This record gives sequence, structure tokens and C-alpha cells, in this order.
Amino acid sequence: MSRQVSDRIQVLDDATMKFGLLMESAQAHQRLAESNLEKLRVHTQGLDMVVRDEIRRTLIEELQMLTVESKRASEVLQTIGRGAVLRGALWSIAIALFGAGIPITIMRWSLPSEHEIGLLRTRRDQMIAPLICGGS
Repeated sequence: MSRQVSDRIQVLDDATMKFGLLMESAQAHQRLAESNLEKLRVHTQGLDMVVRDEIRRTLIEELQMLTVESKRASEVLQTIGRGAVLRGALWSIAIALFGAGIPITIMRWSLPSEHEIGLLRTRRDQMIAPLICGGS
């Protein structure tokens, strides 16, 4: 009987040890997942700031170009004189459309479309999902 008790205690000690190791492993994985989620959050914030700064810089550059073009158009209109008001107005409209078209074209080429943003969000969610599921 003493041997059965000893065997049972040995089995319980082994099971307890295995359970303890399993719990330690689970906690280590949870800490790793939390660490990775925090790194991902920081990286996402960094990307957000980079994108905003790039958009702001591009917009400022394009508006400065538009300002230069507008000033040039104004100077041209002043030199044309009174007799060519209609021709000057058409020239002004053409330059304004051209000046506005450049930033719009650059923005359309450089900024992601709604479809691309959706794909990026889906990809991000797919990358985050295993971390979230593994952490709970």
C-alpha cells in the first residue's frame, strides 16, 4: 500500500510539474504576444505620423507651386492690358486649372485608394488576429 501511495504521489508530482511548466510557457507566450502587440501599436503610430507628415509636406509644396503659378498668371494679366481682358481671363482660367490639376494628380498617384486602404486594413487585421487570439 505504501508503494501505491508513493507511486500516486510521484504521478501527482509529475503532473504538477508538467502543469506548472505548461503555465509558465503560456505566460511567456502571453508576454511575448503583448510585447508584439505593443510594438505593432508603436509602429502603426509611427507610420501614421510619417504618412501625415508626407501628405502635409506634399500639400505645402503643391500649394506653393500653385501660389507661384497664380502670381505669374496675375503678372501676365497685368501686362496684357485692357484690350485683351477676355484673352487674359481665359489664360487665367487655364493656368488655375493646370495649377489645381497638378496637386490633384499627384495626390491621386501618391495616396492609396479606398480599395488599397481596405486591403491594408484587412492585411493588418489578419496579422493582428493571431496575436489577439493567441493572447486570450
